[in-house]
Amino acid sequence: PDCKIPVSANKRLSLTRPPRILIVQLKRFLYSNGRRYRMNTVVKIPRQNLDLSSFLSLNEEEVLEDGMGAKDTTDSDERARTPSPFLSVGSTIYDLKAVANHFGGISGGHYTACVYNPEAKEWFCFDDASVTPCNIDAVLCSPAPYILFYERRVK
Repeated sequence: PDCKIPVSANKRLSLTRPPRILIVQLKRFLYSNGRRYRMNTVVKIPRQNLDLSSFLSLNEEEVLEDGMGAKDTTDSDERARTPSPFLSVGSTIYDLKAVANHFGGISGGHYTACVYNPEAKEWFCFDDASVTPCNIDAVLCSPAPYILFYERRVK
């Protein structure tokens, strides 16, 4: 930090344990040259089977940490016999459960939410005091989705 010499660097984000709830915020607002813009890019959003297995870090040092910085003291033979619960099949698969939408521009807009009801097996749109069934596919292929809420599948 004190050398004051520019160097190339790589930034990496990796997961060692997939979260039960995954929240993804799409970049919808751009600040450039002192101006603010609303980005209307349509993003392909999977409703089901979002697989994060390729994003899990399998680096032994990272896997052995318990999340609090403490090392796992289990011997390597015992660890090899005990399958890791967060790397088991199906535990890295996510299904979309809710979407927060933004309509309008950067200086003003309106927010709605689409939420999956597992009992009714149907998606509903919450728009102020109104709750109506909605076509989630139409919402997902529009520029409206802003925040995505996924839930990890349980085996």
